[in-house]
Amino acid sequence: MLDYVQVWSPDTCGCIVHQAGDQDAADTSRVMRYVTYEEAVEIHVRHFWARPESTNYKVWWSMPRKSKSGRLKSPKRIIALVQPHPRLCPAHLALGYTGEMYETVRELNTRKNIACYLAWVIGNDISEEDQLWVRLGSTKPILIAGRVTTEQAERQASLSRVFPPGAVQWVVEQPSGAVWLEYLRDWLPQEQADAIQGRCDREFGPGRVVVV
Repeated sequence: MLDYVQVWSPDTCGCIVHQAGDQDAADTSRVMRYVTYEEAVEIHVRHFWARPESTNYKVWWSMPRKSKSGRLKSPKRIIALVQPHPRLCPAHLALGYTGEMYETVRELNTRKNIACYLAWVIGNDISEEDQLWVRLGSTKPILIAGRVTTEQAERQASLSRVFPPGAVQWVVEQPSGAVWLEYLRDWLPQEQADAIQGRCDREFGPGRVVVV
């Protein structure tokens, strides 16, 4: 297994962290794990020796040929310069660069994504059969009316009878970390807004997602 590293930043805060995963695994099955900056540099170095053309070692590749031969003996110093540095937002600064921080940030981002999806499903009165129909659609890129899309995306768009997924507005309340789904009670029937709140309470626990 040959690892590669990437930086990841969630929608829900300003943190920037490193992840590592199997380069040769399919995108749908690749499991990404948290690594520190120091670990990311070491992985980047190993990846460079194994597959130099596939790294983002741009400083080295832009050097004149004579300079490359000397720098190739010790690429770690240059990789340490070009590897992006992580960053912690004020809300997660106290956790430090730890696995706990990563799991906290990832859970918050996942909770937001699921809550917005549930709001879209309930707000548009989408059945389980509808959701299965969407998932069975092909993810192969196709061209429709001059734009690239997929059958799955087109099926999902057709179910947006009231509003599309992107219309769900949200904000994270700190320091509690609660996800607020905003304005839904302003234009959805009270019964549907309550149904979204009830489903989120069952999914995440009371107070973790708030429909306002």
